[in-house]
Amino acid sequence: MSRRDLHEDNRAAWNAATVAHNSHNADQARFLRDGGTTLFPDELTLLSDIAGRSLVHLQCNAGQDSHCLARLGARVTGGDISDEAMRSPVV
Repeated sequence: MSRRDLHEDNRAAWNAATVAHNSHNADQARFLRDGGTTLFPDELTLLSDIAGRSLVHLQCNAGQDSHCLARLGARVTGGDISDEAMRSPVV
């Protein structure tokens, strides 16, 4: 199997996982709009103050965590191997 084939198999697997993961997140956009966060308290502690920092968030899925990081004042660029994830709206 070529590297390209492996890459495409990996992308297809993440696309399938994204559909399964997002199937139970129907109210996530409302949750985020209402000020909810997908970040865990220990992550917030480790990150400390990120206001004004530029971040790259790899494997960001549909950007839920990226959105929350941006609300903390960071400039966030997210990307994902899953084109399905990148099509999914966050808010």
